[in-house]
Amino acid sequence: MQPLPLIRDVQAFNSLLRRPGQWVGAIATICEKHGLSGPFAQSENGSSVVFLSEDHCIKLHPPLPGFLESHHCEAAALRCIGDGLRIPTPQLLIEDALGEWTYLVSTRLRGRSIDAVWDELDTNTRVALATQLGHAIRELHQLSAEGLAAVCEPWQEFRKGQQERGLDAKRQRGLSPERSAEVTDFLRRFEGGDEPTKVSSLLHTEIGPSHVLVDEGRVTGLIDFGDARVGDPEYDLAPVGMFVTRGDPVAFGSFCAAYGIDAAALADPARPARLLRHALLHRYGTLAWYLDVLSPPAGSLEQLATHWFGVS
Repeated sequence: MQPLPLIRDVQAFNSLLRRPGQWVGAIATICEKHGLSGPFAQSENGSSVVFLSEDHCIKLHPPLPGFLESHHCEAAALRCIGDGLRIPTPQLLIEDALGEWTYLVSTRLRGRSIDAVWDELDTNTRVALATQLGHAIRELHQLSAEGLAAVCEPWQEFRKGQQERGLDAKRQRGLSPERSAEVTDFLRRFEGGDEPTKVSSLLHTEIGPSHVLVDEGRVTGLIDFGDARVGDPEYDLAPVGMFVTRGDPVAFGSFCAAYGIDAAALADPARPARLLRHALLHRYGTLAWYLDVLSPPAGSLEQLATHWFGVS
């Protein structure tokens, strides 16, 4: 087997990530060890090394802190979920290591990414998919997260760190001075405030691009639990409004109703702003990136919140 590279930092790993030839020896070794049949090809998606066959997914993680956390969080989340949702999730088959590198082998799910087909769908299909997803995320949040809680960062520490990073000028690059000041004022409105719920749930955290699979009017998969954690269930709703229903108030309303949010809670005028705060404090998202990728109508942060998280 060709030795796995010595990786000292994320930049070095990213420079090699999309070079399939760098990883084929390791993948062949994993297949031989566990009796997996191919062929396997590298996926274009994923922040780790991901190889797919007809039936299996191999995720290979470098020995770097963030990737080790992702490995342990995904393994723990998939064990917590099992087959507990009405929509398919990957079944964890193998958790092992190759030297200092860790890897997971799971079942592969089929379907097209919902964000790739959303604009082609009629209203009835959008509502049907949003409803299926809402039921499933409610089920996810009701599962025991004990195994995941043991390996992920505690929620309050995570939120404190994200609030500090959200106010960091580096997170606001690409924004005008006026917009940057608006973000700062918006986030400071919530400083010291209580979370709307004290419930701690098993969170996916990235219910969005490439992670929700659909086919012929059905949700056929929820994948990639590498950033799963335990915390406020509202945190999981923000990416749905932005990256799944994409400002469609009927579809987002259907998702929320299926999730179990009652009419009084949906009518809470503070709710869209709370969801936008979750988005602005997301581990990977920034407002500049959201505006670039999603191209929402121009407006204030309050207007953006209503666009993404309004319901009808």
